Amino acid sequence: MHGYQHILMAVDSPMGDELKAAKRAALLAKESGATLSLLHVTRELSQGMEFSLTGAADLEKQIEERAQYDINQIGDYVGVPSNKRFVKHGIVNKMIFDHAQKTKTDLIIV
Repeated sequence: MHGYQHILMAVDSPMGDELKAAKRAALLAKESGATLSLLHVTRELSQGMEFSLTGAADLEKQIEERAQYDINQIGDYVGVPSNKRFVKHGIVNKMIFDHAQKTKTDLIIV
């Protein structure tokens, strides 16, 4: 048995093997007695591109909605409560690391 308290799974779109990985993460969390949370990080398209990409805000909104939809599908599939599903914007590795530190994560699954 592992001594994990909090497991963070970083998910991505489109969902390939995300459901399989989430199922294994949920099993590991259950066996460890750990909390499982999901994090999806999207990149900010409009940053630095205000003049070159018209409709960037609309595109970002669509990406965020898709990310929320995907994370909800995964969360529903493996039983992660909605308050443990996070969609954030920024630099992927930095956001994962920052979120893991903030939530005192023992294990990150990517």
